Amino acid sequence: LFDYYGEPSPYKWPMVSSSFGSIDLAGFPKAAAYWYRAWWMYNTTNSTSSSSEDKPYRPALLLDTDHKTAKEGFLVHLVQHWLEDVGGDTRTVQGYTNAPMAELMVNGESLGLVDVTWMGWAEWQNVKFASGNLTMLGLTSPTNMVASHTVYTPGEAKLIKLSIDVPSAATGTGDALVLDGQDTGLIRASILDSRGQVVNTASHNITFSIVSGPGRIIGVGNGDPSCHQPNKAPWRSAYHGLARVLVQVTKDSSTSRSHRRRLLEIDSEGGRYTQIIAPGENEERVRGIPEESIVVQGSVDGLGSDTISIALSSDLSHDGVLATAQRWMQQK
Repeated sequence: LFDYYGEPSPYKWPMVSSSFGSIDLAGFPKAAAYWYRAWWMYNTTNSTSSSSEDKPYRPALLLDTDHKTAKEGFLVHLVQHWLEDVGGDTRTVQGYTNAPMAELMVNGESLGLVDVTWMGWAEWQNVKFASGNLTMLGLTSPTNMVASHTVYTPGEAKLIKLSIDVPSAATGTGDALVLDGQDTGLIRASILDSRGQVVNTASHNITFSIVSGPGRIIGVGNGDPSCHQPNKAPWRSAYHGLARVLVQVTKDSSTSRSHRRRLLEIDSEGGRYTQIIAPGENEERVRGIPEESIVVQGSVDGLGSDTISIALSSDLSHDGVLATAQRWMQQK
């Protein structure tokens, strides 16, 4: 499912990782992830529903929010970007959908409908490039659109934008990081043009830092299987306009008292790496204080900077892994 370091087959050096996963090294979904999603997940019914009638399963977002679904149970994803200097004057366009038919439009002009076979995909050949937008519609009939996906020809890079992929209610990963000394968030850095579209050709170097709060940077990535930059660093170049930073909490106020008591006994760093809240008479007061957030900054020379705040919690009963999973399933 995920790419991994080693076995760069069928490619060789400078590739340093596999590239046949549907999700890349940085946790960004590749095109194949949407084929699985459309045919495996959107065609699955929710047997845990309290209703007597099964409902289409609504999976969490694949760390991507640009897909528009008009009705439950359908997904559309265009495989190709719409770049002027990639693909030639005419090109083949492919898209994934579990709808029975699909339509392709270039700048609002229809290039026709095609039938989609079971577990297949839609394809249009000899599509002439025209700068602007490329849209694929999923339809259950020639007049009933149920989902769509649009990609744009990006402009010049103008700014950097940070967003939270984990924790996020949209991705089914909760609302906050738990202050257990281990929980880790996934922050996405996007290089955008003046319209807010990702510049797919951008490879700017992005520097990350913790502005405030109990957090530390433990890793970076961009999903490029041929990237040789260090993963344990506060910077990373963008790949297809995206980069990733992993932020871990540096405070433990939520694990059991016995666990924290033992950690304090063996913590050779004396709390310099992770602050462990000691069990005791002041514990309830400390736990009752509203948690601060972790503020993360990303900056790019010439494009400025952006900051984002990650919510924190000491309430394992609400924000722990099992509680988050149970809450997500109850919402289905």
